Amino acid sequence: MDAPAAEWEIKGWAASGAPPAEVAASRTLLTRDGPRTYWQKRLGDHKATDLSQTPGDAAYDFAAVAIRLGKERDALLYLERALVERSYWIPFLNIDPRFDALRGDPHFQDLVRRITVHG
Repeated sequence: MDAPAAEWEIKGWAASGAPPAEVAASRTLLTRDGPRTYWQKRLGDHKATDLSQTPGDAAYDFAAVAIRLGKERDALLYLERALVERSYWIPFLNIDPRFDALRGDPHFQDLVRRITVHG
């Protein structure tokens, strides 16, 4: 788990106008409990096995968080949802370095192929 990535995300929220109290709470959580707890909270109670109401862009973001937590299977489920929902980010999947750990996975390779064919 890398703290710099979490801090970068928090800075992005702050710059985009997130409520200052939420930004402060996120920084406190990161500082007090560490990056793994921060990323777990970011994923929250969201379950990769119940994606029926998850928009594509959110699913793509959840996939990146799942990878940070070492949950490759969940990441693939989120990415599948992102593809179905036509996430804005899905065309970048093959070059997004956050998913390097999945590059050798046949399911991941199939997702990339389907993006190329249907994209």
